Amino acid sequence: HLNRPYGDLHHYLRGLVYTSHPYRFPTIGKEPSHIEKVTDADVRQFFFTHYAPNNAVLAVSGNVSPEQVRESVERWFGSIPSRPVSPRQYYREPPVTAPRELEVSGAVPQTCVVVAYPMPGYGEPGYIECDLITDILASGHSSRFYRRLVLGDDLFATADAMITGSEEPGMLMLQARLTDNSAQAARTAVSRLKDEASRLCYHAGRPDRLSYVHAEARPDGVSPFEVERAINRFASEFTFSSLSYLQRAQSLAMAEMHGEDINDIVPAYRRVTTSSVVATARRVLDPTHACTLIYRPEERIGG
Repeated sequence: HLNRPYGDLHHYLRGLVYTSHPYRFPTIGKEPSHIEKVTDADVRQFFFTHYAPNNAVLAVSGNVSPEQVRESVERWFGSIPSRPVSPRQYYREPPVTAPRELEVSGAVPQTCVVVAYPMPGYGEPGYIECDLITDILASGHSSRFYRRLVLGDDLFATADAMITGSEEPGMLMLQARLTDNSAQAARTAVSRLKDEASRLCYHAGRPDRLSYVHAEARPDGVSPFEVERAINRFASEFTFSSLSYLQRAQSLAMAEMHGEDINDIVPAYRRVTTSSVVATARRVLDPTHACTLIYRPEERIGG
């Protein structure tokens, strides 16, 4: 994380978006001392209060019979006793009620800007819509960011959008790397990212007076075709990934952990409507919720 360009970007971003929730800390820690101070007793205590049969899901896929699986599971895991699992005790993250900004510098080749918005956690209303929103914005060469920012504006070297996909409320992120490292260029890029995203806050072809959607953005709202294309892309990727035994087992395990039927994942996406995408975009992409990180190259003395 700390010895490669942009490796600590999410360290800064998490600290900006989260103030109370454990998500404000990277899993690996914020600095090497956090790892160095971990004792053998710490590791053992964590392991024995989380890694227990009664806190695990086992998924198996391949050319094996249920009888063979049961025999192997009994052989390798049957003697491991159940153990008390530590309860999750932490503060819920309060809502972001005003824009937040942070500017940092480091050993990076070009300016990177990220605009992050708090979003629902996995399985909550609006999660799937947020996933589709980022696909509409930045998935593939036909996406809005690629056509309008990367190809249509010399300022953008790359432009992307993604979600964290976390169990608890996560982040919907707009991210770009720039060809110009000036402060003004960074501000311009942030504005362009927000403007492009705000176009999804209303239906294509419908008049709207949403205050934070710029007038020039309104003629190009999200269309049913774009939503359907994003859904089809997800369905295709999910289906073809299941051809791999490993991916199939991972998907089965995650579905079991989430308490859902793996066969209902794609249909859940197909139930999404253009109206629900627009409603989610309005709720999530509200400018008062925006957390903006500008990561610029550090100035070098002597050129």
